[in-house]
Amino acid sequence: TRYCLEKIDASSKFLFCLINDVLDMAKAESGKMTLHPEPYELRQLLSYVEAVIRPLCAEKGLQLIFDLQPVEKRKPVIDPLRFNQLCFNLLSNAVKYTPEGGAVTLRIHDKMLSEARLAMYLEISDTGIGMSEEFQKSMFEPFTQENRDDSSLTRGTGLGLAIAKKIIDAMGGTVEVRSKPGAGTSFRIQ
Repeated sequence: TRYCLEKIDASSKFLFCLINDVLDMAKAESGKMTLHPEPYELRQLLSYVEAVIRPLCAEKGLQLIFDLQPVEKRKPVIDPLRFNQLCFNLLSNAVKYTPEGGAVTLRIHDKMLSEARLAMYLEISDTGIGMSEEFQKSMFEPFTQENRDDSSLTRGTGLGLAIAKKIIDAMGGTVEVRSKPGAGTSFRIQ
């Protein structure tokens, strides 16, 4: 019973995220995505990843690797909801497109730029199926998915990457993507 309730809870959260994605994309497209920055504890993200992403990795037999190097006694000031959403979108894609036995890695390195400015470097990488160069040209467009012969069970709405890019842009960040078919994918965000 507990196992079934946990699955129901996880599924309801996923459905909630899906509905939010559609609404967030509409907000972003209309220029109405707003940020609510506040001091952010890295352990909030770890708690979120442990609760949501680790079970997805466990189901597929994937290794989840953390490499975290925060600046001591400093906290970034970011929008926690949007930052978690960004991480969830990229991590869930990494899990979805990584075959059993693979690995998903979350790296966060902070660096002081000045006394009052902290830069966050976020990398989410996987050992998954990768993306073609052709698809990478349009991967941040809404409802875009690479045509593959994989199961429809791994299909989503094609909004995750579009929303991730809108969040990165709203935060004044940049994203670099490295991917090759069969060789995994790496998203590097500053």
